[in-house]
Order: sequence, then structure tokens, then C-alpha cells
Amino acid sequence: MNWVITADPTRIDRSAVHDFLSRQAYWSRGIPRVRVERALDHSLCFGALAADATDAATAALTAQTAQTAQTAQTARTGPAPDAAATADSADAPLIGFARVVTDQATFAYLCDVYVLPAWRGRGVARALLAAILAHPQLQGLRRLLLFTRDAHGLYAGQGFTPLAHPERGMERLQADLYTAAVTPAQDLSA
Repeated sequence: MNWVITADPTRIDRSAVHDFLSRQAYWSRGIPRVRVERALDHSLCFGALAADATDAATAALTAQTAQTAQTAQTARTGPAPDAAATADSADAPLIGFARVVTDQATFAYLCDVYVLPAWRGRGVARALLAAILAHPQLQGLRRLLLFTRDAHGLYAGQGFTPLAHPERGMERLQADLYTAAVTPAQDLSA
């Protein structure tokens, strides 16, 4: 099996994203479906879709996309990262995901990055990151921010560094927001 990376929102299985984020992700356990839908609606989303490697056209497009994304990442220019999305994989399972919150001019926040356990260690996360960094709407940004508990090596390999001035940063964190008793009306008011 191989994969394709897409930024086409119609090809990202929202149920699969919610399932992973609400049940497996340490940062968002218990997140309500309505919150995930709202986040996806207002973000630039990237999906890694499983593709049958025996399909020569799909495999060729996947390899081409990985090469294009890597070249574009290095040059910070190039085609949209979802060129391989033209392969017929409308029913392909989502094996990885990433979301970018951005003004598309100066700043972006990379979040909700995951790869399903069975697909880890195969380069899927690196391909997702390369596609994100090559995406035309994310070029020329002054700052791309992310937080991670355990994937520092992955991100360092893509040019991310620790915060230059962590003493300047502040946050307002409600860590148990999704696991606390919240009614649907309260959830929508946020």
C-alpha cells in the first residue's frame, strides 16, 4: 500500500478525523463532533489517503507528488501539493491528517497532525509536512507555529526550531474543556 496527500476538503473523511481526535489524540480527547466540524470548516486541511500500490497510475502519481512536494518545500514554490489527488481514491481510507489555521499572509498554526499507528514509520508524516510547506496559500508567512509533546525530531527535520523567545508567549488554556460536562448549547456558544 502507498498513499496520496490531498488538500481537497471533499476527500477528507470528517468522521475519521473526529474519531481519531476524540478518542486517540492526547490533545483533544472527548472533543465534540460539532467542534471538529467547525474547526475543519475554518482551516486548511490536509489528508493522507491510502492508495493501492498495485495500481500503477496511483503509485506513479504518489511518487510524483512526493517528489514535487519535496522540491517545492526546498524552493518554497511549486504546484499545489494535492496533484496526486486526481487518482481515483475517493473511497480511500484516511491514514493521516493535519490542519492549518492561517490568515494566509503572515501567520499559520499547524495542529491536529496525526498518522494512524499502522502507518507510522513509513514517511507519511514527512509527506504531509512537505505538502503543507509547499502549499501555495502558505508561502511567504513570517511565522508557522506548532506545539508537540513527542515529535520534535520530525519537525526539526523540516526546519522547525524551539521558540526563539518563549518568555514572550502566553496562553489561555482550558485543558479539560472537552472532557468536562458540556451541553450542546454551551459547546456552540464558544
